[in-house]
Amino acid sequence: MDSFKSEVLEININKIHYVNCVNNIKFKIKKYENQIDFFDIDLNSSKLFISLKNQEFLDNIKKDIESLGYKLEIPPKDTTSEISKKIEKKESIEKQSIFFDKEFIFVLFINLLSFLVFVISMFFHNLLLSSQVVLLIVFFVSSFVYFVGGYRFLRNSFFAIKNKTLNMDVLISLSTTSAYFYSVYNLFNDIHIYYFESLCVIIGVILLGKYIENKLKTKKIGSITNLLRYKPKKVLLFKNNEIKEVDIQSLKEGDIIELKNGDFVPVNGVIIEGQALIDLNFIYGEFNRIELKVNDEVHSGALVVNGNIKLKAIESYEQSFWHSLEYLIKNISNKESSYLNFVDKIAGNFVIIVFSLAVMSLIIWKFIFNNNEMAFKSFISTLIIACPCAVGLAYPLAVNKGIIQAIKKKYFS
Repeated sequence: MDSFKSEVLEININKIHYVNCVNNIKFKIKKYENQIDFFDIDLNSSKLFISLKNQEFLDNIKKDIESLGYKLEIPPKDTTSEISKKIEKKESIEKQSIFFDKEFIFVLFINLLSFLVFVISMFFHNLLLSSQVVLLIVFFVSSFVYFVGGYRFLRNSFFAIKNKTLNMDVLISLSTTSAYFYSVYNLFNDIHIYYFESLCVIIGVILLGKYIENKLKTKKIGSITNLLRYKPKKVLLFKNNEIKEVDIQSLKEGDIIELKNGDFVPVNGVIIEGQALIDLNFIYGEFNRIELKVNDEVHSGALVVNGNIKLKAIESYEQSFWHSLEYLIKNISNKESSYLNFVDKIAGNFVIIVFSLAVMSLIIWKFIFNNNEMAFKSFISTLIIACPCAVGLAYPLAVNKGIIQAIKKKYFS
């Protein structure tokens, strides 16, 4: 089992909202693959986990990712004394998210506004055409949905085109922008042809799909990379009647270490002094606390909830839970990347094909059939119909679900 050649860095990434953001960042990092032992992105915590062969490339990677419009924050190195604070922070965030999920409220609000525009346009169309007040309400609500709800797509499209890449955000932005400004033009020229409900439904449905996708992506086993945040980096080692702090990678069988409240057990060992309340949640994925005393065995990955113990290692770090976790995540990331590379090519070509067909229909209706109205309608309709495509919404869910089931079957059954 290969080990990481360098420490796994934990880097905060601001302004990532859904899996497309993750894929865009991964695409940028790919060119450094010869300088990287491992990397993965946890969407739930908005963090990049990366292990570099040469730390000098970190600044280049940071610049490339920030060129996509994201902001990277490299926090100071954690120490073992800070682990308990991280746990408390994680638990408070999880409790808060249960009662107040800002993303869910935002998506729900945009979808309610979209549903309002859809109902008026579909079932009260005569009222929309006869009442200036209703038409203005639809216009202002649609404008809010387009500029606020669709901001993410517009922003990501700008950086995608800037970096000479095409993704589903570009297609979404093309279709909604065409529908919006064509409808606004008709509104101010008293032409009763509007696509406000189409752009609202597209933005609402895609936001909802991305929200569900993110939730599936960040389930317990789906965010397994996030467990690396809690891997102890230092440990107190007793050697030659002295206590010194060492990296857990240097632990060998027979070493004696001290663990206190809030410490994770770095390697399997036997308690030789003291007693403690141990939580096995990180190992088994469910609430499981037990009292252990002298001569009891403690498993790597367990958490010391209460107590102070001395542990004699019965294995080296290379055989520990944490090393196995790193190895597992590294291999998952490599396998997932191969699937995403293939689908990214399909998605990029799909955008080109759809846009080409839309332009072709516009040219045919305008210059062959000399019908300007039908030319714009066919152009926009082609973009709109192709926009919420199965490739853009389904493939991340399918890949993620398959990976999750494979992990469960192989490692947790």
